[in-house]
Amino acid sequence: MKYAFILFTCFIFFSCKKIPNTTAECAAVKAAIIVSSDSVYSPGDDIHLTISPNNPRPDGYITWYKSGGAGQIGINSSLDIPNCIKGDEGWYIMALDNQDCGISYIDSIYVTVKNAPATAPCSLADNAVTFSSIPDISPAFVTYGIDPSYGTKAIDAYANPGYPEMHVYFNQYWNGIEQEDGKYSVGNLGDLSANTVYEVTISCLYSGLNFTATSGDVYVSHDNNNKLIVKFCSLNMTGYNGTVYTTVASGSLTTP
Repeated sequence: MKYAFILFTCFIFFSCKKIPNTTAECAAVKAAIIVSSDSVYSPGDDIHLTISPNNPRPDGYITWYKSGGAGQIGINSSLDIPNCIKGDEGWYIMALDNQDCGISYIDSIYVTVKNAPATAPCSLADNAVTFSSIPDISPAFVTYGIDPSYGTKAIDAYANPGYPEMHVYFNQYWNGIEQEDGKYSVGNLGDLSANTVYEVTISCLYSGLNFTATSGDVYVSHDNNNKLIVKFCSLNMTGYNGTVYTTVASGSLTTP
């Protein structure tokens, strides 16, 4: 009787214990992929990444990483990055571990952050810059290349001697690749490295006085020959040599 009771007890114990059916779960783990809410994001958008099938890890955990990052950036079944910037572009990796399946699974996706195309809100003659209080540059002689002083791509516009000269400086990010079309904001000439990817700095030298743009937007595009075009409408510019001088500039410059 004693042995029969032990056998009966063991039978009851193992019959009542839930043995997980991991076949479907492990198949879901192996099939899990990252899904992005958009194919291309613009600066300021919210990046939203999820996993399909949803939450395939009741006995495991998820970890998110970004290539080149310092460590994990999320542990949930979705990853959200609000108000994205160009620096958020890159490879995102999801590591899915499941103890029942005894596997670790990894999927990755490349997230693109790209400036949205935009059109200048004013009508402008090509290769000309007009000012409110100093002589215009029209027509302008335009050069384009790496500026030796700042080490960044620059568009330079000149006219005859004694007339203003205009300079447009881009962030160093674009030194090795072509600038994206779209709207850029005005950045700081004193520290170009502090400017963001979508900022440009504009300065104008006239009669020994250096004017810099203090506000406004700059519109970047390309023509059918892939030449870079920069346009700006009513940029406020300020110069100082003991006295403050101001002017308003509008122009369109196409690289050679």
